[in-house]
Amino acid sequence: MKFDKDTAKSWRYLTLVSQLAISMVTPVLLMIFVCTWLKNKYSLGNWIIIAGLLLGVGSGLSSVWTFLKSFLREGQRQQQEYDNQFK
Repeated sequence: MKFDKDTAKSWRYLTLVSQLAISMVTPVLLMIFVCTWLKNKYSLGNWIIIAGLLLGVGSGLSSVWTFLKSFLREGQRQQQEYDNQFK
């Protein structure tokens, strides 16, 4: 199978979307799992699951924000290199 620039670009964007999805879902699921375990182990109320959900969403958003900032920074760097070629 021959890869051209369009195929490589498609794969790059597919990995970007996959990384963003994993970065958002993983902290939420881990926090729900941990908070459910804490609720059952220490007989805590349902408030612990809500708190865990909020912490998981916050952590996921922070992770996505960091990833997007680095991705945009890389795009700006590539744009500068492209612009510098024609000066």
